[in-house]
Amino acid sequence: MAFLKTSKRSDIASFKALDIMRQVHNLEAQGVDIRKMGAGQPHVGAPAGVLEYAASMITKDPRQGYTEAIGMISLRERIAEYYQRYYGQKANADNICVTAGSSSAFILTFIAAFDTGDRVAIFTPAYPAYRNILKALNIEVVEIETRAADNFQPTLELVESCGLEFEGMIINSPSNPSGTMIKDEELEKICA
Repeated sequence: MAFLKTSKRSDIASFKALDIMRQVHNLEAQGVDIRKMGAGQPHVGAPAGVLEYAASMITKDPRQGYTEAIGMISLRERIAEYYQRYYGQKANADNICVTAGSSSAFILTFIAAFDTGDRVAIFTPAYPAYRNILKALNIEVVEIETRAADNFQPTLELVESCGLEFEGMIINSPSNPSGTMIKDEELEKICA
């Protein structure tokens, strides 16, 4: 009998939100009526136009298959058009990457931005997946606790007070889980 070896970097804390979701699903299967207020799952399904388009594509070519690694060019072009129309910002479709969920985007981004052993700051409270993914990539995580007085967002003073240098920082705006936004002028100070 063969066993799969597991790496040391797979020893990460479980994602509590998903553990709770599993418990909720088990209770629902037992008939318990539950109002879900946990993980950021949309409470509505996909838009009708998306479902219709997906069905038409499957009907058109039931074989389906792989797209480009960074997503279908037609979708990336539509995203670029959206940015131009909604934000007034020119975006190049070649610089847009479509992933199957945010976690895979985090992994790709962190691999592209950081090397093994780099030190990266995250500001707590923080989305737990950041810590877990960075740890799994052998990146040193430094947690800096934010304050209610600063709307649970980082400030230059907070960054400087920890006395460390970083190869990167994850600044989440709007924040998950607090939902707050960093002020433009504070972000500019931190970046400078």
